[in-house]
Amino acid sequence: MRDPYPVIEIWENPTPEQMTHSAETLVQQLTGPLWISIEGTDTSRCRVITTLLHGNEPSGLYALHEWICAGHKPAVTLHCFIGAVTAAQTAPLFSHRHLSDQRDLNRCFRPPFDGEQGGLAKRVLQRIESLHPECAIDIHNTSGAGPAFAVSIQLDQEHQRLAQHFTHRLVLTELLLGAFMEMTHATMPVITIECGGAHEQSAHQVAAQGLDSFARSEDPFQPTIPQALDIYRHPLRLEIAPGTSISYGREVNSGKDLTIISHIEQFNFGIVTPSQPLAWLPHSNLSILRAVDSRQQDRIKEVFHIKEQKLYVKRPIKLFMATSQAPIALSDCLFYFVLEEDHRIV
Repeated sequence: MRDPYPVIEIWENPTPEQMTHSAETLVQQLTGPLWISIEGTDTSRCRVITTLLHGNEPSGLYALHEWICAGHKPAVTLHCFIGAVTAAQTAPLFSHRHLSDQRDLNRCFRPPFDGEQGGLAKRVLQRIESLHPECAIDIHNTSGAGPAFAVSIQLDQEHQRLAQHFTHRLVLTELLLGAFMEMTHATMPVITIECGGAHEQSAHQVAAQGLDSFARSEDPFQPTIPQALDIYRHPLRLEIAPGTSISYGREVNSGKDLTIISHIEQFNFGIVTPSQPLAWLPHSNLSILRAVDSRQQDRIKEVFHIKEQKLYVKRPIKLFMATSQAPIALSDCLFYFVLEEDHRIV
């Protein structure tokens, strides 16, 4: 019987000479997901990096390609998984989060491991468990433009120190969606790094500098340049109901259920005050939106209200991962946010 799950290609100790001219060429030449192992100075320990779990988030791939081409040697053996290759290859290159007939790979890292992407996630987890790595980093890009930040489901010192290789912002979440970072445990801390927008050079630099710090540190929990951390607790997701018609603009589109302000991404990690409209709802129908917390409770009426067909917050919030891409807003969420009192610096 044919194996229904993607075969993971294995590449051990690639040399700079073996690497293709560019990360784009590399991904186009692959026949499926790729696992790269790079022997470290200390081969008794290992770490894991995952990237391209979403096909339209290439900063981690760019950073890894650049790092290997530079001929660096990691402090300990480094295992790198490049995931949503088929989605990334689908034209235009790096434009598809996942294929329309497949599940989002980064929503498949918990049972049941259904379908092709669930089977792939299970294989990756089995391989990682057999290696006993001391920690893991999952490198992503944000859905829209914005600064870099880390995401974790734990706030102990190990998770904070891993974040500090890349950024001074850390979101502590209780929202469990089946993401790879949720596999964190006492002997293998895992965090996600959101490097910034996929088309921003600054995001590629965050990935490159952070990966180099993480890979070459003797102790992964002692980052090269420790930073004070902005901690964002208890995030909620602003979700749009299925079947809702949306648009983006500077004024209301009366033919749509929801018109989101065109510059929504400018508010990423900024404060949204009760005087700032975020969208127009020409039918004044707040039920097309849900503000979902970690218990799957809808808190939309607690945080938002409609005034003169415009959407406002009732109290200040800090939002992040805001996107102006309608497909992502509809299939995932418009943005995440925390109440202002749930932000602090440590």
